[in-house]
Amino acid sequence: MKHPDRRLQAIAFCLVFSIGVAIIDAVTPLYELVVTDPRRGLLPDYALFIIGSLAAALLIVGSITVGGFLFGAVLSRQRAVPDGVVLGGIAALAVFVCWGAFVGVEIYDAAYAPSKAEWWAMAGRGAALIALATGALFVARASTHAIRVATGAIAVFSVATSALVGFSGPPASAPAADPGDERPNVVLFVIDTLRASAMGAYGYARNTTPHFDALSADAVLFENAYVQYTASTASHTSIQTGCYPATHGAVTNGMSIPTSVRTLASHFRDTGYTTAAFHNHGLLTQRHGFNQGFDVFVETHNPTLAGTPLRVWLYELHLVRAVHVLLQFQTVVPLARAWIAEADRPFFLWITTSQPHTPYLPPRRLLREFADPDYDGPMDGNFSPRNDYSGLSSEDIDHMRDRYDAEVRWADEDIARVLDALEATENRDDSVFVVSSDHGEAFAEHGVYFSHGGVHQESIHVPLLLQGPGLPAGLRVPEAVGLIDLVPTLLRLANPGASPTRCDGEDLSPLWSAAPQRRPPVLAWKHGAVTAVDERHQVVFSKYPDADPQLYDLAADPEQLHPLALDAHADGPRLAAHVRAYCDATPRTQAYCASEHRVSPRDNDAETLRMLRELGYVE
Repeated sequence: MKHPDRRLQAIAFCLVFSIGVAIIDAVTPLYELVVTDPRRGLLPDYALFIIGSLAAALLIVGSITVGGFLFGAVLSRQRAVPDGVVLGGIAALAVFVCWGAFVGVEIYDAAYAPSKAEWWAMAGRGAALIALATGALFVARASTHAIRVATGAIAVFSVATSALVGFSGPPASAPAADPGDERPNVVLFVIDTLRASAMGAYGYARNTTPHFDALSADAVLFENAYVQYTASTASHTSIQTGCYPATHGAVTNGMSIPTSVRTLASHFRDTGYTTAAFHNHGLLTQRHGFNQGFDVFVETHNPTLAGTPLRVWLYELHLVRAVHVLLQFQTVVPLARAWIAEADRPFFLWITTSQPHTPYLPPRRLLREFADPDYDGPMDGNFSPRNDYSGLSSEDIDHMRDRYDAEVRWADEDIARVLDALEATENRDDSVFVVSSDHGEAFAEHGVYFSHGGVHQESIHVPLLLQGPGLPAGLRVPEAVGLIDLVPTLLRLANPGASPTRCDGEDLSPLWSAAPQRRPPVLAWKHGAVTAVDERHQVVFSKYPDADPQLYDLAADPEQLHPLALDAHADGPRLAAHVRAYCDATPRTQAYCASEHRVSPRDNDAETLRMLRELGYVE
């Protein structure tokens, strides 16, 4: 056996150690795919932890050993297992048992004991690095042939893993900021599918949003905030551009932000802000133009097996889709927190998480708190547009609502995590923090089940909170506002006197800095339906302009069970006239309403269509 000299040993140690670290980072999503159980309750928690940890360790160690054996066999032209493979297998076993066990505890605690998760993560990574260093030392002291085999095995597996695992791209380097710039940071946190009526600050009896509720006591809370379209792509485009759908043109899911309109991030970057986005929504991608204006744009909607035929096939399996949704949610905020720790000021940060969108699969600790443990019906939190839910019992619908409420609490915990990151980096007092949603969710109201397909309150009424420098504390604003108003409002808070071009929204600051003034009604759309709403009444055109509009008194009939004649209140004709005036002045709106423009397979590429199916928008 020929032994290498010390120089080769040192090179081998560094090579094995560095590549091993890269592998640990790369295979984490694969491990999470194994250890995270979407069924939440078929096995005890400790069993999931043990099975997941062992399965991950065996999966990774087996892959390295097999890869090393093949590589070594080719290199040495013999069938016997090279001694380097044995040493490499032992080292890999030590590394991944330590790493797998502790990361398993990290995932477990992230869902069941969040306060302990980061400590377990640090301990796990430390143990893994020690084991890796020990294994690399063994390899370096072996024969020259063993070094070739061991490093080759790791390299083969590293290349294979890199082809399967990854985000949409590494964060770009943010430009250096002026250390004397005292403008506030701006953090926009959009929680998908969050209806205002599911939150304590908006009168909900359940304790779903303790962190949001506590924050609202020190913030400006808008009691009547409304989206402009109840589909994610169109709604987020309105949030980012300050424009109605008829202006920006992205009128349904799967469409792109036109380059003719400027985004909020573009305005911030042009004025010297560092800009970053972290999200896990498959319809808000670079392909759809949502990276406009961002220095850093990280998509984690695709954390494992990204872009491979295997992943596409796995997504056709019901349970694997659920696993991915869970992983997506758990990935976004940690990445954003890590970026905050290194970000140059001032910065604009946009975070979007996909919960509590279907499927409703909350951690077991929250499911136990919100759901009836004796429920044994057919609803397990999953949703499909192909299913007919009209025959569900009230118990079934209540169970789905319980699951949704548990996920709302889960999302609320991330508000605290982001605020903690700002506090830890001494950015909390210098940041404008905004929380909202892209649309609500219906639970059999107005014939919509576990989705957001209408323009009634459950689908269009969302939370809106602003907290930070220059904003009053504990103020509740009753006037109706639209999310298109965020662009001019945030630009003014960050750059007094600044105003966006081609924006339909209005600056909201007069609502807290001057005497309240009558604002125009807020408009919202979904397919052929149009609505206008203010703080007291709402007019709904179920199919504009053919159907007769219905008037609702939101104070007397908040669930909108009893439509009124249009002339039952003076606000009825006024709201209807506002709808007609806007639609008549914008032919594009008339065309969209007349055609009931919906998601069509012909309108989207294969990847977008797959995401639409995954989110339940198309069959």
